[in-house]
Amino acid sequence: MKKIAIFQENLTVGGIQKSLINLLNNLDYSKVSVDCYVVNDVNFYTEGISKKVKLKKLIALPKICKYLPFFLVKYFYNPKIYEKYDVTIDFSSYSQETAIAAIKTKSDKKYIMCHDQMLERMKHEIKYKYLVFMNKEKYKYFDSVIAVSKNSLNEFNIYFKKDDSYILPNIVDDKVIKELKKEVVNFKVDKKYINVVSLGRFTHAKGYDLLLDIFRKLKRTDMRLYLIGSGEDFDKITLLVKKYNLEDRVFLLGKIANPFPYLAQMDLYVGMSRYEGQGMAFIEAYALGLPVIIPKHLEKTQDIVKATKDIKKALEKFERTRKTSRSLKEYNKDILDKFYKIIGE
Repeated sequence: MKKIAIFQENLTVGGIQKSLINLLNNLDYSKVSVDCYVVNDVNFYTEGISKKVKLKKLIALPKICKYLPFFLVKYFYNPKIYEKYDVTIDFSSYSQETAIAAIKTKSDKKYIMCHDQMLERMKHEIKYKYLVFMNKEKYKYFDSVIAVSKNSLNEFNIYFKKDDSYILPNIVDDKVIKELKKEVVNFKVDKKYINVVSLGRFTHAKGYDLLLDIFRKLKRTDMRLYLIGSGEDFDKITLLVKKYNLEDRVFLLGKIANPFPYLAQMDLYVGMSRYEGQGMAFIEAYALGLPVIIPKHLEKTQDIVKATKDIKKALEKFERTRKTSRSLKEYNKDILDKFYKIIGE
């Protein structure tokens, strides 16, 4: 049995957090034991984690340390973890604490996750570019990088080439999704319209501004768009809805802990992200049986959903179809088999 320590910044709402929970809840605990160290006390998903996982608190650093050079923070930060593990994994890949803890904790193998399209994200986010280069030294302390898609790994290797690297897509737990969609909510779409949904943080990366621009140019008037999430661009998107006179066609639902009862009522999912490591939201929508429309550049981030060259044209032509939920059993089994192989189990 392999003894694993996984380090994550927090377990609040987010794609990385959800992918970790899905992994933890699908592991075979006759093969592995897992201690999960978390920096942030605000743990939104804690109740949904397998009881076989030991959750432990990781000492937090002052926020200013996030902007200091990695070598300096590494010198004085002591995570005070005295157990020995077979494997340590920095699942966060953003946090100073998780990286240093994974490095300083005694283990035979050390891995770090890559969740992003680094090249694309650095083009658009100056803050992210700064953080990447301030922390580039950390990668040399890890034996291997694990990327969520071929695209993520290719872009990682442009800056921080590692000879030993792996691709491990995120598990999407369709069984849990199908249970969660049964929750009764005080929300109902009007079925006389084609109801379209998109889910994710309100950030530049998610491309909600691009989606609104397409939506306002549609010739058809029988579509309603629902956006689920929150984030730094929420006010900007709210203003765009007003600017484009879309208040009666576009609805911002905010952050929702369980979005699946809402998604289950929709007719179509549209993803317009400028870049993704791996788009979990549209794979979840696919599992619920929704038709999914994504732009061509997102096709290479996963192997499930096919993309289209022209989103506007696809929306104009879309016709409601009968939804049938889809199983991801084989997809998830392949990912778990890859994980066990990576850690040497």
